[in-house]
Order: sequence, then structure tokens, then C-alpha cells
Amino acid sequence: MMMNLMPLRYSITSWEQALDCKSNTSPDIRIGVAKIEDRVLDARIVSVEHILYGTLFAAVVSGDGIIVSDYDIDGNPITWMSTEEVLAQLARFGFYIKFNEPGNLPGKMLTYLMTLDNIGFQHISRIVVKSEDGSARIATIAFQGSANPRWLTYPCEISRAELMRAASQGTAFDVSAVTKGMFEPDDWSWLTFVANIKDVIRDNK
Repeated sequence: MMMNLMPLRYSITSWEQALDCKSNTSPDIRIGVAKIEDRVLDARIVSVEHILYGTLFAAVVSGDGIIVSDYDIDGNPITWMSTEEVLAQLARFGFYIKFNEPGNLPGKMLTYLMTLDNIGFQHISRIVVKSEDGSARIATIAFQGSANPRWLTYPCEISRAELMRAASQGTAFDVSAVTKGMFEPDDWSWLTFVANIKDVIRDNK
């Protein structure tokens, strides 16, 4: 079994974000997420796919439709696997994922996130930034995941030079450097994961 000294860990706010997660046990497996919207079946399905062996695991995480029954043979209610149960099965295949749902944010903070989204930033996270003198601070950073893929792992530590380089290229922005006192409360403590900005906006509308 392949295992990194520092295993990849992810925090997601929607199942679609799991598509970007990598396994710690094999590069040959990936997560699949399918959404079916039909009167026969309206569902979201999460799976683990191997390039040689095919589907190793699949679960309907939410679903309805005429082919779906809400009761078993004895008339007892049936529920889908819980999020925690699905994540436990994904962990069997080396996907270490936490599922986070942001709470309600202050209106000004939500408006600010909309501005970041309009500018083109995809993600926001609290990242440890280390300076050349060895000191470190936790910064709230908005960034483009496609240009900074390593930052999609939480927790993450980067150098100040790395942040400045990304900022000069327009792929990152140090939010905490400019928002002090802008919000009431001025608190990014809810950001204990790498958040997709569009998802946070949608979940707080």
C-alpha cells in the first residue's frame, strides 16, 4: 500500500468537490460523483472507481423518484447512508475527507465573498504563511485552485515568497490584510476548511 508521510486530507462543502480529492493508497483510483435528474430517479451518487477493476464502491447520498422505495419489506422506513458512513467507506480507499457546511455569515462578509467571486477567485482558506525570518501567521487567502493546487489541502503551509508570487500573478489575494475592522464580527474562525466561494455564497443566500 502506498502511503505518504503526510497523507493528503481534504475538507469539502459539496460532494462535487470530492472529484478533486486524491487517494493516499493508489493513484489508480478516483472518486466519481454523478447527478441524475429525472422523474424515474433524481439522485446524487458518490463512487470509487479503479482504472482496471471498475466501481469498487457506490452510494446514493440523496435521492428520490418512482424507482425508489421509502420502506423495506417489513414496512420499516429506509434511509440513505449518512454522510459520515459514506466518508468512512471513502477512507477505506485512502480518501481522507471531512464534510463541512458553512453557517450563516454576516451580510457584509457575504457581499465581500461575492466580490471575490466576481473577480475570479474560486477558493478561500486560512493558510499558515511563513516569513524568511522563521515567523509565521495565519492568513485568510482567496485563491484560484487551478493555479495553486497544493493550497487545496487543509491545513496548508506556504512561504511568504510563494504568496507574494501568486498575488503578483493575480491568482491569490491576502484577504486578512485588508478586511480588519470591515465586518462585525470580524471573524474568519468558521473557515476550518478550504471553502469553495460559490458554494458558501449559495449556502448563505
